[in-house]
Amino acid sequence: MTKLEEKIINLISENLGVAKEEITPESSLRKDLGAATLTITDLLAKIQEEFNLDLEEVEAEKIKTVGQLINLVVAEVE
Repeated sequence: MTKLEEKIINLISENLGVAKEEITPESSLRKDLGAATLTITDLLAKIQEEFNLDLEEVEAEKIKTVGQLINLVVAEVE
């Protein structure tokens, strides 16, 4: 796991109250981790702030898994 992925998983863990060990790239944000769309929107705002990104155009309901979220951030950072 890269440092970037680790930071994202830490943010997910902190914001959703889920142990880091329970979070995998295959984890569904909604089904497995219990996140509502508003919670995912808040998480995106925190990720924007943490990594200095512009994710305003990202629709929270389209992000289904932790892996999709990680790929989104990696694509924006690179």
